[in-house]
Amino acid sequence: MRKRKQEKAIVEETPLTHEQRIEQLYERLVVRRASELSGLMDLVKSRRNLMWVNFLAGVARGIGFFVGVSLLGAVAVGILAFTFEKTARTLGFRDLTLKQAVRAAYMKFDEIQHDLDEVKAELEDARKEAALHPEEAAPPPDAPPAPDGGGGR
Repeated sequence: MRKRKQEKAIVEETPLTHEQRIEQLYERLVVRRASELSGLMDLVKSRRNLMWVNFLAGVARGIGFFVGVSLLGAVAVGILAFTFEKTARTLGFRDLTLKQAVRAAYMKFDEIQHDLDEVKAELEDARKEAALHPEEAAPPPDAPPAPDGGGGR
């Protein structure tokens, strides 16, 4: 280490020409590229290591995606809540919060779903009843007349 520091001190004391600086940069670049290529060759030679590195890279990307989407979602919900509460106050609903509004909407949708299920059950019962007694079932008012079996012109 001392020898390197001494060489560096000597190099720093003597001014370098542009050609010498370019030569030093080129040598550093060649050494750096050679070490990068050596590392890549070691990685490519072993399929297990290559698969492991790619697996870890995929896991890191997935975690990053999850964290990023979570943060963006939290910011979006925060902006939505702030905007909702500000609008509610402007309209005169000072005691209404986003949580209360969402809860009320959920309950209303649940009521609508319950009513829809009841109507579906009633329709299913009516269909079963019509299947049991087809002679009582009246044709719909817009139904075309039944075709004649004779086929005469």
